[in-house]
Amino acid sequence: MSLNPTLQSQVINYLKIVIPPRQSLADILISELGVSKSTAYKKIKGQVGISMDELEILGNKYNIPISTFLGRTSDNIFSLDALELSPRHPIEYLQRIAIHFKSYLKYDDIEFIYISNMIPIFHLLQFPALITLKLYIWDITNWKTEHSDDRSFSIRAYADRLKDFEVARKQILDCYLKIKGIEIWNIRFLDILVEQFKYVLINRMLTDEAEIKIIIDQLKQLYHYLEQVANEGLKYEVSAGKVSFKNDIAIYNNQVIESTNLIFGQSPQFSSVYSTLDTPNYMNCLSPEVANLVKRWLDQVIIHSFKISREGKSERLRFFRELKSRLDFSFSEIDKILLST
Repeated sequence: MSLNPTLQSQVINYLKIVIPPRQSLADILISELGVSKSTAYKKIKGQVGISMDELEILGNKYNIPISTFLGRTSDNIFSLDALELSPRHPIEYLQRIAIHFKSYLKYDDIEFIYISNMIPIFHLLQFPALITLKLYIWDITNWKTEHSDDRSFSIRAYADRLKDFEVARKQILDCYLKIKGIEIWNIRFLDILVEQFKYVLINRMLTDEAEIKIIIDQLKQLYHYLEQVANEGLKYEVSAGKVSFKNDIAIYNNQVIESTNLIFGQSPQFSSVYSTLDTPNYMNCLSPEVANLVKRWLDQVIIHSFKISREGKSERLRFFRELKSRLDFSFSEIDKILLST
């Protein structure tokens, strides 16, 4: 049984957006479906149907929002990770982000704006113990994979997929560093991360003193890294220090407008909005109309924010003084927890 023409057209158009740079859709169909070059081009043109089995292969590989396409026809194309393919292992969450990000590098003039009340995941990826803690919390509170364990946590929890973890982490960071953008921070954006750390300590999910010290050290390193990024107005990779690839970043401090975790992306060729619905899963919308609406809102957010990167020195100093004060207080609370457990 083959797809109806409308659904096949939607699938083909979606694949054209998400396929990796410098790869042709025809070559992908040839490789993934085992069809001839002629058949691949006919499928792209709609002259030959895509079967349900072929759709399953492509859907699993490229996260095609099939449930969305089967719904009411709309220009506002939404897809939800949780509906399409929930991760079977926490590392798969990072792998899917890498796929999404890599699909945008073909656009040289892409613009990204990131706003959140939580620390952006791209910064946590610079610190393996911290991102491992995040993945663990997301797993026990949402995905509930067979790797989740409400009783114990270790910064080496995903050692069975260490190579996959490092590849996905590096891919996301490489993409992040290559894209210029704007980030809108909040003075409370480290609070949830700290509370999650306190949660595993209070519930004795983590008792290894060496691992506890590593997480505390990485939290301190994270603060200094964020301060340097804001001071220079440049993205950079921690492991490579100042010799790594850098790119411009404009950072604003917003305290007056509440926000979910949202990424806006736009170029003359595409529009995209990612927003968390059931943290940390993303809902993605490819509608230009939705993107324009979000962009107008973000413009207003920036108007009511203070720039803290590069030339925004006075606001930057104030921001990091308060952030350090909040962290110092959190560290004192963590010390009390460790003494009582």
